[in-house]
Amino acid sequence: MKFESYNFLDEDERTEALIDDVRNLRGRACKLCSFVLCGHQAVISIVMGFKNEPHCISCLAKNLGNPLKAFRERIFQYVKRHECFLNGWMISSDMEESRNKERPECLWDLKQEEEFSTNEVDQRLSVDDDTFDCEWDAGDMSCGDLVLELRLRLNNMNSGEVVKVRATDSGAPEDIPAWCGLTKHGLKHCQPPHYWIKRRKG
Repeated sequence: MKFESYNFLDEDERTEALIDDVRNLRGRACKLCSFVLCGHQAVISIVMGFKNEPHCISCLAKNLGNPLKAFRERIFQYVKRHECFLNGWMISSDMEESRNKERPECLWDLKQEEEFSTNEVDQRLSVDDDTFDCEWDAGDMSCGDLVLELRLRLNNMNSGEVVKVRATDSGAPEDIPAWCGLTKHGLKHCQPPHYWIKRRKG
């Protein structure tokens, strides 16, 4: 069964939809460097909002100014806390016959282990007002769809601009701050179901 969206699905259906997406992305080339993606890198692309234009973990880390090893560990910890992502991860390990299903060789034995220079963004932004440049009501959008749409919206904004997001999904209070931490967009203020997100530089 193929789903175009994770919205309005129960947990089993979300998992099935995500696994279907992982199978479709596995074996595709990274949009930036043409590196062929394993199933785990397909999961990471979905987590980061790149379902429609998959990126390998090395390009994601480099473009975000993150050291590869640290970025990989943060992504893995995020995946472990989300059942649908973790199921896709474990099924990828089964398909690839990984010796270590949680930390598969395809990611933990990467030849691209050089550490990229970091350009840290201070996430501790002051909250002195409720100003924002645009707003978006995400409703109960969840899982990969929320971060995909959020990434697209932020891409169309200028550096330093703020979007006020309303998200009512039960996982949003954890997912949105975690995603902001991974992508280095600033979480200016958080008062669920409202989130003020400042677009990062670059």
